[in-house]
Amino acid sequence: MNEALKHIILVTTDSDAVAAFNTYLNPNAVTLSNFASGMGAIQYIKQIGEADLLILEENIKPLGAVQTIHYLIDNMNYSGSILILSDSGVSEIQTDEGAFEVLKKGFDKPD
Repeated sequence: MNEALKHIILVTTDSDAVAAFNTYLNPNAVTLSNFASGMGAIQYIKQIGEADLLILEENIKPLGAVQTIHYLIDNMNYSGSILILSDSGVSEIQTDEGAFEVLKKGFDKPD
């Protein structure tokens, strides 16, 4: 019996991050949806539903990661796992919605 594919939504304009994810992930186990803005991801989530993991670039335009998270949780009751992609050097980012782990830009497969 086949398990359902895991679904990751990646919100970034960093083409290197997108390429790395496509290289690191097993296409038989994971589907990756990439968006260049939080607004695109919000619209997609409204249509498709929550992903297993949402990764948001910290300073993505026009909404940053924190604003996107705030909208998803407050307006859509989003409860999926969220990581923030950042080069800030911190391990987590505190928001009104809670603390979110940071995936450092320039990540490699073990990350």
